[in-house]
Amino acid sequence: MPAGAPATGSGISERLQAVIGGLALGALVALLGTLSHRQWFPWLLVAAIVVTLAGSVWMASWRRGWAGIGYAAGWLGMVFLLMQTGPGGDVLIAGETVGHIPAMAGLLWVNLGGLAALAGLVTLRFGAGVPPEVVHTDLRDRSYGSDGRE
Repeated sequence: MPAGAPATGSGISERLQAVIGGLALGALVALLGTLSHRQWFPWLLVAAIVVTLAGSVWMASWRRGWAGIGYAAGWLGMVFLLMQTGPGGDVLIAGETVGHIPAMAGLLWVNLGGLAALAGLVTLRFGAGVPPEVVHTDLRDRSYGSDGRE
């Protein structure tokens, strides 16, 4: 290890840590959203979608694409796992599209929540316009005159 390099303490690369963190958070948000999306319709459905969107944008901006990809994969994987029919024929996400509006909560959760989980990846494109050299300029390397100008 070169002198002055920080010791990370684990042999896992930063990309893998970002993907694992994204997977864990995405799965947790999807689990909580799936368990609550039909309660107090439509307020908890809207809250679950907003939390999904906030988590997606935060993960994509925290560790860039790797955590955002992990978050989306964790969210989608958990929701698709919870969509399966249980041993007694029970489901957590109802696929009812006919009838009154609260029966469509499962359809709205899967579609709008899935878009919200992927939305963080769209933000990566908009944040790429500023080169890193501009953001991380070290002002100590510049020589300033007595009037503060270079």
